[in-house]
Amino acid sequence: MTPALLYNGLPLTQTAQSWNYTANIFSSRASSGEYAFSAVANDTIALTFDGDWIGVGFASDTQGGLADIAIDGQFVQTVDLHSRYDDTVSVYLDGLGAGTHTITITVQGDSHPNSTGDRVYFDFFDVWDGQPTAEGTFEEDNGRLFLSNGWGVQTQANASGGSYGTGGNGNTTAWFPFTGDSVTYQAWASDDFDEVEIRLDGVSQGQFSLYSVTPLPAPSPLLVWGAGRTFSRCAPIGIRPW
Repeated sequence: MTPALLYNGLPLTQTAQSWNYTANIFSSRASSGEYAFSAVANDTIALTFDGDWIGVGFASDTQGGLADIAIDGQFVQTVDLHSRYDDTVSVYLDGLGAGTHTITITVQGDSHPNSTGDRVYFDFFDVWDGQPTAEGTFEEDNGRLFLSNGWGVQTQANASGGSYGTGGNGNTTAWFPFTGDSVTYQAWASDDFDEVEIRLDGVSQGQFSLYSVTPLPAPSPLLVWGAGRTFSRCAPIGIRPW
């Protein structure tokens, strides 16, 4: 059975109207192009789950506020969801111990001094049961990928698998969960592409150029870290229209 998300203690369809569900151009950067948000102090989202590890995905923008995260009723950290541009924020918590846990996200009703609002944009929870995920090569249409809106597929005989995924703006985002201590990201380069940013467990690993006068596979960055569950986020930065 899929664990139930509770908004103010109830399913989203039954809770107070202070939580808003959005699936349009404003939420395009979120996984599946949708999120829920509230700016009302003490509004909560909670999930009870089994596992030692959990990830939380948020969206951020100029109206983003502060969100408190608690595990089993104990405060863990505050997350600032204000950003100059539309973006995503991910937080990953491990070492929780075996058994059942409850994670709670609480809207503070406050924000960074530069923010114009107090909104908390909730995108997803990612729960890991501790079992290793399959290794291998995964194409742009693989079911392990979680995609925001704005992705398309371009046929290209010289690309791995005969095609590649294309994102048309800086809000286009892809997530890939895996276990292990290294990963290689393979992109396609062209004269009308710009840069892509890669984050691991919410931490930026840098920006990588996808520009090339001659279309070809881009140099593949090899990212190395400690063993365990990892969530990779890939997002174009300033991609020019094509």
